[in-house]
Amino acid sequence: MNNKTLSIFNFQFIIFLFLFLPFFSFSQEINKANAFKDKKRVLDKNNVYLELLGSGYYYSINYERLIVASKAVAFFGRGGIEYLFFKGMDKVVHFPLAVNMLIGKKKHFLEMGAGALLRLDFSGDAVGDGYYLTTPPTRIIFTPVLGYRFMSARNSYGETVMVRVMATPLIGMNVFDNTPNIIPSFGLSIGKTW
Repeated sequence: MNNKTLSIFNFQFIIFLFLFLPFFSFSQEINKANAFKDKKRVLDKNNVYLELLGSGYYYSINYERLIVASKAVAFFGRGGIEYLFFKGMDKVVHFPLAVNMLIGKKKHFLEMGAGALLRLDFSGDAVGDGYYLTTPPTRIIFTPVLGYRFMSARNSYGETVMVRVMATPLIGMNVFDNTPNIIPSFGLSIGKTW
């Protein structure tokens, strides 16, 4: 591994730690009740949703957990997975991870966040025997999020439907010539909360 590749890997590792260290060291315990206590606001602790395009390239299945909330702002941690079923990509797995902030009241929220898309290729054809995290081409992609989230009224089981529309550009680094690679992307998500 040459010095150029090592410095890019170190930079991406530092960004990864900066984004996800709060999950492990600064998260706060939320009320034992299932939802944040505000009768006018629909904000549950658990969200599961399908995202088309967005942070996972083509699609991803995601789980979100409420980390901390106040009257107008809430922070969620997100983890997801995407497995590509078509030939030539059937040994590639993506893991979108993020921290998202919701700003709003009642059912309508502005969503902002930052995350990373981890890409693993197990085909054996790639440099590094399938693990891009150690040798070129490194595949940790920065995924900022800016969008809108709608939460429906609760049904008789206490669940809500969540719809998200967001801009999620995929920002990576070409490790061979040290140039940024930006892919404009938009996503649509639908899921449920409880």
